[in-house]
Amino acid sequence: MIRTALLAMAASLAASLPAHALDLYSWQSPHFRDHPLNGAIVSAHGPATPEALLEAVAASHFVAAGEIHDNPDHHRLQAELLKAMIDAGKRPAVVFEMVPESLQPVLDRAPDIGAADLGAALDWEERGWPEWSIYRPIADVALAAGLPLVAGDLDRDVIRAIGQQGRDALAARDIARIGLDLPFPATASESLKQELVDSHCGMLPETMIAPMITVQRARDGALAAAMAAHAERGAFLVAGAGHVREDRGAPAVLARMLPEEDVLTIGLLQTGDSQRLDDHAANEPFDYVILTPRANVDDHCAGLRERFAPKEEKTD
Repeated sequence: MIRTALLAMAASLAASLPAHALDLYSWQSPHFRDHPLNGAIVSAHGPATPEALLEAVAASHFVAAGEIHDNPDHHRLQAELLKAMIDAGKRPAVVFEMVPESLQPVLDRAPDIGAADLGAALDWEERGWPEWSIYRPIADVALAAGLPLVAGDLDRDVIRAIGQQGRDALAARDIARIGLDLPFPATASESLKQELVDSHCGMLPETMIAPMITVQRARDGALAAAMAAHAERGAFLVAGAGHVREDRGAPAVLARMLPEEDVLTIGLLQTGDSQRLDDHAANEPFDYVILTPRANVDDHCAGLRERFAPKEEKTD
């Protein structure tokens, strides 16, 4: 959601920016590492330079950087983008999708715990996230600058209740806090439905789709609320790419909560078989896209086929 004013501000800041560059060469992910499009940056207007992206980051009060969770290059780049905000004089709160609200007290103690041990204190891997070591660069940068770390997600029992009861699982004040009282455009609903169907390889039972849409909206709203709570200082969101979509993710909710604010959205995406830029970054719902190697090439549909396949009846 880059506005003309934001672009003008970025241009005026360019000459005074501290020296900072994105490392678009030191790839860690093993697949498609030699792909010619690795490191390519695309804006809503076409191919872009690292300098243009960093200028936009430096000019932004809110930045949302969306990842593929198990890709270490994405977390390294998130840390570098956060550092660019800091180098421009910003002191944003750092909001993590991966941390539920009940673990906020642990994040409050992060300066004493230290980045190395923070993952263990948060039961990071036990709760199903990729190893803390690939996320640690973000915490290193944030703690070195004295930035607050913020839990962005709802707790699992709340998510489960929403999946079963819809918004009726929440008190009225909580419905309003996370924006579930806001209209959800039909185009956004259809887009999210198609994404859920596609990401589950066409095997998702129809009865599960509506509850999952409500859960996704609730989680996006919680992330937006966490960012809005730090409106004075700004915020940097670390989340999966789907939560960072400017059309219906957390930035879209935040834009309705704080209509006077802009959110810079950055999608960290992965290269694949095609060598055509349009196949990787055309019409993506982000202000900027950065392409990186791929973390894994597992067939996730295989696991879903096993999960959703009809159970065979035993015969005597």
